[in-house]
Amino acid sequence: MRVTEARWDTTRIITGLVFPIRININATRQNIDSMKISGEAEELSELRRQVYNRKRSLSDEPFVTTFRQRTFDSPDLAGVFHENTKTDRQWQRRTRKNSNELKGQLHAAAAEVDPDYPGQELLPLPDDVSLDADIGTVLQRRRSVRSHAPSPVSRRDLARVLRYGAGVSTIDEGKRKRTYPSPGALYPTEIYVAALRTDDIDEGLYYYNARRHALRVLRRDDPEEIRRDVLGGFRSGKTNDARSFDDVPLVVLLTGSFWRVKFKYGPRGYRYVLQESGHLAQNLLLAAEADGLVGFPYSAFDDEHMNDLLNVDGVNEATLYTVLLGHEAGGVRDE
Repeated sequence: MRVTEARWDTTRIITGLVFPIRININATRQNIDSMKISGEAEELSELRRQVYNRKRSLSDEPFVTTFRQRTFDSPDLAGVFHENTKTDRQWQRRTRKNSNELKGQLHAAAAEVDPDYPGQELLPLPDDVSLDADIGTVLQRRRSVRSHAPSPVSRRDLARVLRYGAGVSTIDEGKRKRTYPSPGALYPTEIYVAALRTDDIDEGLYYYNARRHALRVLRRDDPEEIRRDVLGGFRSGKTNDARSFDDVPLVVLLTGSFWRVKFKYGPRGYRYVLQESGHLAQNLLLAAEADGLVGFPYSAFDDEHMNDLLNVDGVNEATLYTVLLGHEAGGVRDE
């Protein structure tokens, strides 16, 4: 079972720039809902597979074997990506021209993207939460902890981690700035929360709206079913990792909404999305550490499983990273 409600995203209107048509940026949310997943995304995904045949290019041999034999495909896909997302004089010229095109209302709209799931129940999070910790101590203590105690995470703890790890920190010239750096302050990384064992929050799948500091309820389900569906995305990893997920109470899933930056920065925008997801993940891990929780960043998940779980198409928006949060096994740390 997966999320079925379409998400509204201002950027999907803005990306009309890439087509020779003009789209009204004041279009209603209802008209945009149908743009969530389309046949166009599947066609684009198929085209990409034709350009680079992953199954043909990746043999059953371990990567280290091909490295020793220096038999990576020529050119290697990673090298192709890196080479084609470099900045050069042509990119700089196009960027300057792009800046001129984006002046005025359109640029303002791009900087104030407010993605959301309209119509879904809004669950406010406590806003009167503080986080007082010595930054040096937090940095020294942070470790990736794979095993978690069966203790639930409180609603206030979750609110604290999201508020300081991903929330709005200031409003600068009308722009809402968050606690982590973002390309052009466009914030292309989306934040979903799988609550598997929490106090005062039902087991389910939620979307974090940073502007409102609240969760949109995407799915409430039988606790065992939601746990099975979420953790199923990790089962294709190493067996020892799979066992460590059994008691995790919270999973934060980060997705990238690529066109939100590619319309401004071109192919290099893809790099920026990946970089931002790393900034955000580290913020969440440090905020969790400061709050007395532990975290474990994990990216060896099953992409198609997680994309299907979140009902994202894997082309315009795709799962990039996950962060597991909870109490350290062996006892809950004192605050």
